Amino acid sequence: MFSLKFKKYHIFFLIILCLPVIWSFLKPGFFPIHDNQHVVRLYELDLALKDGQFPVRWVKDLGFGYGYPLFNFYPPFLYYLAELFHLFGFSYLWSIKSIFILSFILSALLMYLFAKDFLGRYGSFVASAFYLYLPYRAVDSYARGALAELLSFAWFPGLLWAGGRIFYLKKIKFKDIFYLGLFLFLLMTTHNLSMLIFAPFFLLWSLFFLIKTKKKEKILRLKLFFLGIMLGAGLSCFFWLPALTEKSFTLVNKILLDKLYNYQLHFIVPIQLWNSPFGYGGSLLGLDDGLSFQIGKVHLLVGFFAILKFIFLWLKGKDKRKIIVVFWAAFLFLGALFMSLSPSRTIWKLIKPIWYVQFPWRFLSIIGLFISFIAGSIVSFKNKKQNIFFTLLLLVLIIFVNKNYFKPQNYNLNLQDKGFISEENIKWDVSITSFEYVSSGVALKEIKDGLQYAPFISKDTIAKNRLDIVTETKDIKLIADKTHFLSFKTFSNEEFLINTNIFFFPGWKVYLDEKEISYLTDNNLQTISFTVPAGDHKVNVRFENTLIRNIANMVSLLSLFLIFLFFIINMTFNQKLILKEIIERKNI
Repeated sequence: MFSLKFKKYHIFFLIILCLPVIWSFLKPGFFPIHDNQHVVRLYELDLALKDGQFPVRWVKDLGFGYGYPLFNFYPPFLYYLAELFHLFGFSYLWSIKSIFILSFILSALLMYLFAKDFLGRYGSFVASAFYLYLPYRAVDSYARGALAELLSFAWFPGLLWAGGRIFYLKKIKFKDIFYLGLFLFLLMTTHNLSMLIFAPFFLLWSLFFLIKTKKKEKILRLKLFFLGIMLGAGLSCFFWLPALTEKSFTLVNKILLDKLYNYQLHFIVPIQLWNSPFGYGGSLLGLDDGLSFQIGKVHLLVGFFAILKFIFLWLKGKDKRKIIVVFWAAFLFLGALFMSLSPSRTIWKLIKPIWYVQFPWRFLSIIGLFISFIAGSIVSFKNKKQNIFFTLLLLVLIIFVNKNYFKPQNYNLNLQDKGFISEENIKWDVSITSFEYVSSGVALKEIKDGLQYAPFISKDTIAKNRLDIVTETKDIKLIADKTHFLSFKTFSNEEFLINTNIFFFPGWKVYLDEKEISYLTDNNLQTISFTVPAGDHKVNVRFENTLIRNIANMVSLLSLFLIFLFFIINMTFNQKLILKEIIERKNI
C-alpha cells in the first residue's frame, strides 16, 4: 500500500490525458491573463539571485521602480522552479509556461498516486482525469492565470497521500515522515492561501484514519504525524515566519481586506455551482461575475451516482472500508461547498486569518479535489471488462464535455520576453496591478468609484534612478547598483541631502564610511533619505536580514540538515538489514 512506484505506461497515459488542457501553452507566444506578472517576477528573481541574494526577498524594479519585499510575502517556490528552467536555457516566458504545464502533469500523477490505494487502478485514472478537467482549473489557467494556486492543485493529493501513510503503513520509516514534511513545505511555499484553506480538510482526512489504528499505536502514530508537520513547518520557516511578523510594515491589510477584495463580496450564488457561463472577466457581487464558478455538470452527476451506488452497497453490507472512505470524502466536499456560500458568513467573521483568502470561491479547488475522488469511486466493479468499459466511457465523456474550457480568449503568437520586461511594463503596468507590499506609510487615493486604492504615483513620477540629489553637490561616483545593495562615493564642499528612491522596509541600513547612520522616511512615498556631510565619503545602502529573518533562515537550514542526517542514518541502517538477510540466506 502507498507505493511511490508508477508503471511506465501509467505515466504515459496520464500525460496523454493532460494534452488537451495544456495544448495552448505549447504554442509560441502567450495570451492575456489577470495575473500577468509571472514573467516579470521571474525576471526580478533572476536579477536578485545574480546579485547574490538568497533567499530572495527584495526586488528593485517593481513598486513603481522604488522596489519592495515581494518574496518576503509572496510564496517563492514556483519562481525558483521556473528559474531552474531558465538556467537550462529557457526564456523567461517559456520557463513560466513550463510551470503551467508541469502543474497539470504533477497533479494528474499525484492524484493517481493518492487515489489508487482506495479506488484501484481504474478508479484512480478516472479521478485524475476529473481532477484535470475541472472548470475551475480552466479559470485559474486561462482566465485568472493564478499560477501559484494552479500548482497547489498538485500538492493537495500529495499531502493527503503522505498524511495517510503515517496511519496506514504497518511499519513507518523516516521517508514517510519526510514525504509529509516535503509536501507541506511545497504547498506552504507555493501558495500560502491555499495552505490556509486546505489545512483543516487535510487534518480531518488524515486523522480520520487514526480511528482504525490499534490503541497502543495511536499516540506513536500521532507523534510521527506531527513530527512530519513540524518538519514541513521548519523547512518553510524562512518564508512564513517573516511573512507573518512583518506584514504590518506593508499595505497588505489595507489592500487585501478592504474595498473590492473584501470576502463578503465574493460568495458563490448556489445556481453558479451548476450553471455558470465560462468567461474571462472579474469577480463581482451576485450573478454579475465574469468568471465561471461551476463545479462541472459531469463531475456533479457522476459524483451523485457514485454516492447513490455506495449507499446501496452499504445497505447490502458490502465493501464497507471503501464506502466509509467515500462517505468521508463526501462530507469534506460538503464542508468546502459550505465555505464557498454565504451561509458560512458567520465562520468567516469569526476566523479573521481566512479574510486574506479574499474570495470564498477559492474553495472550489478543495471542492474539485473531493468531487473528483468521489467520481473515481464509481468505477469499482468486480468484472475487469466492466471496469475498463466504464473507465473509457467516463474519460471520453469528461474530455469531450470540458475540453473547450481550456483555451484562451485570444492569443499573441509573437509575444516574447521583451514584451514583458520593458521598463514601462515593470515599473508601471505590472506595478499598478500589485502594490500591496509597498511601505504602509505610502499615501493612497481611492479609484473606481471608491472600490479600490492606488498610490499617489503617476507614470511621470515613477522612479527613473535610485538616487536623487536634493541639494547641489560637486560629484557622486556610483560604485555598485544591485537589487539589495547601493554603493557610491561623494565629493562635496558642503553638507547635502540624498533621497534613494527606495521604499522603506525593515532591514534597509545606511552606512557612511562603514559606520551605520540614521535616515528619514518622512515623505508621501516613505522613501529613504539621509544627509551626507561635506568631504569625501563612501556610502553603502544595504538591505539586510532582520533578527526574525535570521532566525527563520536558521530554522530552515537546521531542518534541511536534520533531513540529510536522518537519510544517512536511514540508508546505513537499511544497508545493515539487507546485509544481515543475505548472510542468513547463505547460512540456510
